[in-house]
Parts: sequence; C-alpha cells; structure tokens
Amino acid sequence: MLSVAKKLVKIAACILLYLVAFDIVGALVCLFLDIVSFGDSNTAAYYAIWFVLGVFCGLFSYDIGGTVASPKSNADGTNQDWTSREDSGKTGLLVIFTTSMVLVTLSVPCYLFLWQYNPEPSGYVPDSLPLTLTFFGTVLAGSVFAHKALRPEPKKSA
Repeated sequence: MLSVAKKLVKIAACILLYLVAFDIVGALVCLFLDIVSFGDSNTAAYYAIWFVLGVFCGLFSYDIGGTVASPKSNADGTNQDWTSREDSGKTGLLVIFTTSMVLVTLSVPCYLFLWQYNPEPSGYVPDSLPLTLTFFGTVLAGSVFAHKALRPEPKKSA
C-alpha cells in the first residue's frame, strides 16, 4: 500500500510541475498578446492558447507521470519504455486518475477564492473560470488521448 501512495505522490508532483510550467508559458504568451494588441481583448486567441497548452501539458505529464510510476527495469532485466510493458494499462489509468484528482483539487480553491469574487474577464489561468476549465479539461483529454495512443495494441489470439 505504501508503494501505491509513493507512486501517487510522484505522479501528482510531476503533474503539478507541468501545470505550473505550462501556466507560466501561457501567461507569458497572453502577456505578449496583450502587448501586441494594445490591451484589446482577443478571446478566441486566449482559448486557442490555453487549449493547445492543455493538450501538450496532458501529453507530457502522462508520459513523465507513467515513467516515474514504473519500475526502471522489466522482470527480465531489460530496460524498455513503460508504455510497451504489459502493465502499462494499469499505470496509465493510475496517471489519469491522479491527473483528474489533482485538477479537481486545484479547482476547489480556485472557485472559492478567485472565481466567485472576480467576475471581470481575464485571459489568464487561473483568474478566468472558462479559460481555466478549458485548460484543465484539455489537460485531462490530452492524458486520455496519450493513454489510448501510446500503449501498444493488445495481442490478438489466433
């Protein structure tokens, strides 16, 4: 049981690091957009920025989260990518579960402290409710997509 808790903590730490890194990149891109457009609101561009960043954050956090949750070598002593192992499905689902729990956990304080009291539109995450939900939703969607795309196809019995 302790090993599962350690895996969850490692995965959550990876996800949080990627969320912070992609949030900083997104804030810088939105700041640049604000400067270039002289403060005019460009809502569609903000949604596109946070959508793309969310997908890539989900893909990268899924891969690295699975890497830290998997043992370094296989039972036969070979070092192979975690996505090509037989237990990659379970590890991937653990990463997706942890991602969803981290996103829900982050949404609660954002709602309590930011979204209730700041009705002004903003292009930044987590200040804006719709942009943050777009970002969080695409992070989760990117992780699910990576889970389906990165794992090998099941072997067909003859």
